[in-house]
Amino acid sequence: MGLQAVGWRRAGDMSRALPASDAAIEVSQRYDERWCRPELMRIKGEVLRDRGEISRAQELFEAAIQEAQESGARGWELRAATDLGQLWIGLGKREAARAILGKICDQFSEGFETSDLKAALRLLRDLG
Repeated sequence: MGLQAVGWRRAGDMSRALPASDAAIEVSQRYDERWCRPELMRIKGEVLRDRGEISRAQELFEAAIQEAQESGARGWELRAATDLGQLWIGLGKREAARAILGKICDQFSEGFETSDLKAALRLLRDLG
């Protein structure tokens, strides 16, 4: 269901992407599928960001980071932090973006060839 939301978002159909992301989160909560919830929250944050709902998107990215930290899902944490960092850069909060990305990227001792870590490190380098 989360992938369906991603597909609708990429197709530019936010009227379908938002309900799909809501449904995915609801199902993960109903069946206590905590392992994927940070990623589903991040996906919904992307949809909200694309709809111009910046405050709600920021809240979801932050909540996704928190839940990922609590469950030890460092990959999901990294993806949510990268999206939050990009959002903050757009809002002129470059130092906050640098701080969160630096903190999370510093936790990694391997996986430097993964696309997610490469993207986060590239964004961090662009921030100086």
